[in-house]
Amino acid sequence: MNSSHTYNTCSLLNNSLTITTHAHIKPCCRFGYSKNGPHVDNMGVDNILLSETWKEYREKMKTDSLSQCSICYYAEENHNTSLRMTMNESNSYLGQEIDKIEGKLELLEVNISNLCNLQCRSCGPTCSTSWFDDAKLIDATIPFKLSQLNEYESKKIEFIKQLDLSNLKILKLLGGETFYPNALLRMFSMLDQKIKFENVSLLIYTNCTFFPLDEIIDKLLTFVKICLRLSLDATKELNDYIRSGSNWSTIEKVADRWIELAKHNHNLDVGVACTESILNTSNMNELESWTTKKQISLMKNKLIQPSFLRHDLFENGTEADKEKFKTVMKFLDKKYDITLEKINPMLWKFIYELEN
Repeated sequence: MNSSHTYNTCSLLNNSLTITTHAHIKPCCRFGYSKNGPHVDNMGVDNILLSETWKEYREKMKTDSLSQCSICYYAEENHNTSLRMTMNESNSYLGQEIDKIEGKLELLEVNISNLCNLQCRSCGPTCSTSWFDDAKLIDATIPFKLSQLNEYESKKIEFIKQLDLSNLKILKLLGGETFYPNALLRMFSMLDQKIKFENVSLLIYTNCTFFPLDEIIDKLLTFVKICLRLSLDATKELNDYIRSGSNWSTIEKVADRWIELAKHNHNLDVGVACTESILNTSNMNELESWTTKKQISLMKNKLIQPSFLRHDLFENGTEADKEKFKTVMKFLDKKYDITLEKINPMLWKFIYELEN
């Protein structure tokens, strides 16, 4: 794929919607937004893709760089493949032909809920309720009170219920942990009245800490194609360090169940989605070896935010980010009784030498 780019188009501005954890609406997962931006409470459902807001996005990109698209611009300027490039340069995605016609909703991404049993070090309260108590540590804002979780889940479901999904080809579901049953089953129940699952491809993520209910598996397998992505950043003890609250032994057993299920259901594709950060960039070969052994794919994304965990932190990071890294790691090391010195002694030694 060509790494060159121009700033004047993105097909996702034509045919895609993302609904975030806190019920904001935007063209895709990479798109930045503000508290006062489009929300299920202030946007009508009459073809959002042809609304004045979306028309302004498209017009702005034609003549200038769109500030909300900085993540894709950053990737392209650093000679990496951005999501925008992927979607612009391909006419198919997850086995589906994509028309990219302006106003025709073909891709829908939904952050069902941020209810999660892990406090991953590269995450935050937007995607994990386990970060709520410690949000100030990483200068993050809690999107809503825990008591409002069901309210926000319902807002999103009711909004999607009113959308025109007659052209939908790709559905992407994320958490929190996506396979917590209550929100997911409610979502499936509503979608059952809106779409034919056998015509839609599903991209869904899991932290692989438990295997879903049979009821969910049965519904899952009715999609024409299921791309299941195991969110893993390392193996063994390093996994348990990065993804605080997880246990590698359990994760591997759950992964093996998914892989076995895929052997008997050819519409199910199992792979790993990895976030590459300063914590795992020097150990990536171990995860690569594990996925090769399991005969599943590995997709790596370089972390951009939080900036104190970027893979090139100590080469290009600010002093503030380096201090934030040490503060956050020390706090979580103590909380989970697991130390960076033990898990990644080379990285710890490097940090220690910088301090002296």
